[in-house]
Amino acid sequence: MSKNKKIVIMISIIIIIVIIVTGVVCYFLRNKNNNNPSSKISKLYEKLKSDNSYTFTQTLDDENKMYYAKKEGKAYIDIFEDGQENKTIVTEGNTYLVNDDEKTYYIYNNNETDFNKIENQLSELKDMENKKGKEKIGNTTYYYEEYDSITEFIIQNSFYNIEENKPKTRFYFDGDELKYIKTIINNKQELTKIDISNKVDNKLFEISSDYQKK
Repeated sequence: MSKNKKIVIMISIIIIIVIIVTGVVCYFLRNKNNNNPSSKISKLYEKLKSDNSYTFTQTLDDENKMYYAKKEGKAYIDIFEDGQENKTIVTEGNTYLVNDDEKTYYIYNNNETDFNKIENQLSELKDMENKKGKEKIGNTTYYYEEYDSITEFIIQNSFYNIEENKPKTRFYFDGDELKYIKTIINNKQELTKIDISNKVDNKLFEISSDYQKK
């Protein structure tokens, strides 16, 4: 083999190695910056973020549940914690705390903290590592993603009293639809049912004219 041929072969080998190394580096960088694209939580976050209107209901029981609705720059949050109701409406840059029993409302001006409540909670998860598995709930086996040290989806107040700082939260999916959320702390757990819909009642964002401002 001539010297020139050897040089050509060596150059070709070097070029191939450079191409392979570059491809591997690009692959890992793309995955690193892609917000865990294989995560169903990440996909759910992107879907809700792009939706103009949706409702998100999380239910433990009649006394512990959360209903969130968003539509056209407005949000409605109705939370029952151990039977105590807290109703909030976010519109026009302000937050209204509504008390139906007293027929009153209080305004937090220039406050939209809970406007993207669900999306904000999910955004903390989309870049996190998770454990994947399957578990049967009722008669159905669901795929789940488990995240460490997440407490944002706990519904019942008394669940916070457990002295354990490393909770685990599982999100159960049927296809791409989120069906349940389970928070596990030590040997206790809270399993809540999830319902997501695109049907939003416009009346949710209205305050009755006979309610008084406090």
